[in-house]
Amino acid sequence: MKNREIAHQWAHGASESGHGSHFYFEGAVIYSYGAHFPIARLFEHPRTGKQCVLFTSRGYSSSTARHKSYVSSACSHLDVYEVADVMNQATDERAMLKLEAEKAQREADCAAARVKENERQEARAAKLLARSPEILADWLSGKRASLPRQLNSAVLLRRSGDDMETSKGARVPIAEAEKAFRFCAKVRSWGWHRNGQQFAIGHYQLDAVNEFGVIAGCHRVAWSEVDRFAKAEGWAA
Repeated sequence: MKNREIAHQWAHGASESGHGSHFYFEGAVIYSYGAHFPIARLFEHPRTGKQCVLFTSRGYSSSTARHKSYVSSACSHLDVYEVADVMNQATDERAMLKLEAEKAQREADCAAARVKENERQEARAAKLLARSPEILADWLSGKRASLPRQLNSAVLLRRSGDDMETSKGARVPIAEAEKAFRFCAKVRSWGWHRNGQQFAIGHYQLDAVNEFGVIAGCHRVAWSEVDRFAKAEGWAA
């Protein structure tokens, strides 16, 4: 059995055991190479009863890193808690409160780091675009199908026939884009995020509206670009 499939069988409890190439699981635990290196262990949350995962923070080798990647992907639908000792980590209610706090802090730190990195890349792309106005003009007019990769960190918008197209290649009907703009403009001052609520834009879903701009999937569109496009379309003064 291929190693990717081994990881999925473990994560979904499809069988009691499975063996691949230097990669296997027995019951709730999945290992790289042998019992000396457990990658992750499934367990039931003491309060919610949901299936969760203890995932090792340790490393070992490049092949073990690949095994860890398979496991991480296979259990992405579950709540995962990173720990140093997969086998001996307690999972009682008191221990879970500590693990949950640590997980929340890591996620907050990662989110802040992603925002900072996105801002850095967008600022770099904006500087490069300012030095190459003809490239931007050609893309906005449709003469260029796409922007060079190094200029594509800052998401840009253009009209393409009856669609709004992003510099990442996504397209939505212009009528849907206008509806989304008017909703985003309405909630701009206090913000919005998808949490039980949904707002469809063509085939896509709006994820958040915040002080930085509009977020939909991998698209993070700055307010300056939203406002520029809306003005060009006559949606805003």
